[in-house]
Amino acid sequence: MRFSDPQGTYQQSGGVVVPYTYTITHYISPTGGDTQAAFGAATNPASPCSYFAFKTYAQPGHFALAAPGVYVGSQSWLQNQSDWRWESVFTFDNSGTAGNPIGVVSQYPAAYHHANPSLRTEFRTWTSTDNGGAGTIGSFGRNYHIFDGIYIDENVSAKWTEKAPILVKDSDNVTIRRCYVRSDTLPGGPQDNHSAIRGEDSSNLTIEDGVYTNCYLLTSDPNTDVGDSHAHTMLFYGCDNVEIRYNTIHSARGGIHFKGERVDDQRNPMSVHHNRIYDLDYSGIMLGEVESSVSQFCDIYQNIVSNVERFVHFVPYTTNLPREFRLINNSFYNASTTEGALFASAGAGAGTFQNSVIRNNIFHINNTNTNLLMAYSDLTETIVRRADWGNNVYHGHNATLLSLPGASHTLSTWQALGEDAGSISQDPLFADAANSDFSLQGSSPAINKGADYLNLLGGGTSAVINAGAHISGSDHFGPRAAA
Repeated sequence: MRFSDPQGTYQQSGGVVVPYTYTITHYISPTGGDTQAAFGAATNPASPCSYFAFKTYAQPGHFALAAPGVYVGSQSWLQNQSDWRWESVFTFDNSGTAGNPIGVVSQYPAAYHHANPSLRTEFRTWTSTDNGGAGTIGSFGRNYHIFDGIYIDENVSAKWTEKAPILVKDSDNVTIRRCYVRSDTLPGGPQDNHSAIRGEDSSNLTIEDGVYTNCYLLTSDPNTDVGDSHAHTMLFYGCDNVEIRYNTIHSARGGIHFKGERVDDQRNPMSVHHNRIYDLDYSGIMLGEVESSVSQFCDIYQNIVSNVERFVHFVPYTTNLPREFRLINNSFYNASTTEGALFASAGAGAGTFQNSVIRNNIFHINNTNTNLLMAYSDLTETIVRRADWGNNVYHGHNATLLSLPGASHTLSTWQALGEDAGSISQDPLFADAANSDFSLQGSSPAINKGADYLNLLGGGTSAVINAGAHISGSDHFGPRAAA
């Protein structure tokens, strides 16, 4: 085993912003002891305890540094032996408190070191599907937990429908940081509601600096259309105050889905930013019943989404399509669909698209067989006009920008209604889209195209800003680099 700092303080830079700093109180290894005595001795890096001992005895403020190796959890670790739907094997039996979370951090965070097996801290469950399997890491009914740098490969762990390798249920203030998850196809044919991360009825969740891949989770055929709306890498029901930032999601069925369902649905605020999402068979982002009764928003900004079927899919679950969302300063490239790079399923209601904003985005559709937005029968022109459109850059779609029930529009006829002021239909001139460089060439028409609606540059909401995700010379997408 290897520990980087025998003095008990572990620090590794988060890259472009404030470093992550933990005060390490305990050390764990795959061969450490399981007893309370072993836990007590594990304050010394020379005598680490097992993960089981740490999960069992850790109290608020305890933080474990995990040595590289494979940690295998047991079914006996689960507290509820009759229903494992929400249980995770690698959790903590107690809650932390504000300012004193309970956590575990890998010595070599998997987001940076997943390609080197000798440096990975890998958590595994058993490989059978007894009782439908269980989550690998997460929190159920407990609060103030941090999981940092864990490697999970579902090929060597149990998995089943309605589960995820990372599960957060009925919990508050949980952070998933710098993890790497390689998901796997479910056994037994098409299933639904199995993602890499699933959050439900929880608040104050942070998902950051991770890598999530291979989430073709419904069937052995990733091109099937069975249950598309349940097939996303990250899935959230009835959660609020969720921040998803600086992650990479790739080579999967779908990206991020705020689904809804619970009485309060997805209560904002939500924040999705600086993520790199690419090579998906379905939607980059799916918005269900995001809404707010307190003038807060689901903010989706400065993400790069490329090589997907649809950029954004608006879909209801129990009642209506979303409202109070702000889609601002994103770069979208290459949508393969014939049904609209932005697609709205049936389910418009009285508040659909109310208080919503679609501004400063680049939509380089790169597909003349489709348009920007296609909607089913009840998403009428009147409803679409509830959103505040403007300063977008459109390119590479067919002659129709919007295909709505009873009304189709080019950009010029759409703007003749007083909508989408300042938007243009021109090539945004990405630096090298074919090689995933979506920064802007010096002659790009997207430069200084918008007004800084979210004050991202700090100069005020009326200051000029580029359209798209690249707004400065220091923009970063995906996991922030380690020191």
